[in-house]
Amino acid sequence: VFNQALANANSIYIKSDEYVIYSNILMANKKNARLDSDGATLNLNGNKIIISGTSYELSQNNHLSGLIVVNGTLRIENSFRTTITNMIFESCTVGLELANTNTWTECTRIDTIHFTKCTQSLVFRTNTTRIQPESNSTGSYSNTEINRCYFNQLDNSIAITVEEQAEFTDSHVTNVRIW
Repeated sequence: VFNQALANANSIYIKSDEYVIYSNILMANKKNARLDSDGATLNLNGNKIIISGTSYELSQNNHLSGLIVVNGTLRIENSFRTTITNMIFESCTVGLELANTNTWTECTRIDTIHFTKCTQSLVFRTNTTRIQPESNSTGSYSNTEINRCYFNQLDNSIAITVEEQAEFTDSHVTNVRIW
């Protein structure tokens, strides 16, 4: 239902309730798309919400807010100026991951997010896949803002991972608490 709605519209408001999700939710090649709620719980069962563009030019200014993500991942891939705000990631292997497979993902705003009981809360992936031989794929996540985020960590878990060739540069990390 979510995928069909996103295929036919640019924005969805999810009524506050509990939803069990059995497949990935895909926001592909969208500009100014929104996925908003005032507290809907999405039990993703290990699946992902994927904001992805064939290139950053086709995935821009998208916005997610107000969701509680349980046992799943939000993946932002090849996207420009995505905003993630006022969300909770709970009991996730990886809560939020940024990835580049064909271009870059820059100017991401991560604001007022609570990660609780995640193995890896926030991950910046190394660029390892090129979809097209002529791609401009890089490891760049520059100008990312991480603000007012809370990491309630499990023992032996990781709050923020920047993989070996990921380029987390010219970015801001402010008002972050890890415990």
